[in-house]
Amino acid sequence: MHAIAEFVWKQGTSQEIAQYPYIVEFGCLYRKTAAHISLRSHNCFEFQYCLQGHRPWNVDSEFRIIKPNDVLFTRPWQTHTGSAGVNPPSSAFWIIIKPGKINNRKVIRLGSWWLFSKELEKKICRIFTLSSVSFFSHVPETGAIFDDLYKEIRCPSLGSEEAIRFLLSKLVLLAARKIDTLKLPDQNSSSDTDFHSFISQHISESLKIKKLAAMLQMEEHDFKNKIKKETGLYPHAYVNQLRLQKAAQLFKNKKNLSQIAVECGFCDQAHFSNFIKKFTGFTPKKYASILSRNVNK
Repeated sequence: MHAIAEFVWKQGTSQEIAQYPYIVEFGCLYRKTAAHISLRSHNCFEFQYCLQGHRPWNVDSEFRIIKPNDVLFTRPWQTHTGSAGVNPPSSAFWIIIKPGKINNRKVIRLGSWWLFSKELEKKICRIFTLSSVSFFSHVPETGAIFDDLYKEIRCPSLGSEEAIRFLLSKLVLLAARKIDTLKLPDQNSSSDTDFHSFISQHISESLKIKKLAAMLQMEEHDFKNKIKKETGLYPHAYVNQLRLQKAAQLFKNKKNLSQIAVECGFCDQAHFSNFIKKFTGFTPKKYASILSRNVNK
């Protein structure tokens, strides 16, 4: 599985997908060195499936690193950007699918490619509209769907169009099921939420893992395991995610750069600027401008 050469097929320029107007773009790329992925915003669904390496992504200011077998899923109104990998080489499949109808940040119809019942379509549209979840950990079955899509498009035969519509429907259904069955921490349970609120309250400080564990009266090993279990991230990556979310909030409030750097736990503006550049691909000024445009949409 996944023994596939690099390819990028785009609607309007690639004959391979010309007869499937609902597929806007489909590709698989391998990167030997880190490379920035430009800000993406389109009126489509997008799936990214990580094959190799670690790929940092931002979706509406939420930072995550996706690993092999992880999935990024974005809705038509979500902006996202990332890099080709923290530790290259890295590789990934992606596909951009055109929905049938969207209105005021709501999915109304999935599209002509949808094969299942209208009742199920309505339920999935509702799930995608109400939830902002965009990251799914360890979903290897997604890779099999991408493999089959590639084969059906690359070497079409009897029933390929129906098979492709079925595979796209299956991909979207998989995302909806992941969101629908997601078990969120009980907001009334202090054991699940104390570490999140505690770290958020101390985000302006220099946060070392050993120090955090001690402040929460936990063994360092237990603290690391708890963070990983509850968030899917290692402590350092989770703290970086909270810092980035805090920075995005402060940028939207139009605070000055030096003040934002201090409130996000950086000793000076230069270190903070490097942090923003690393995880978003933009300078702080450019990133603030993008966030401002999103708020004013």
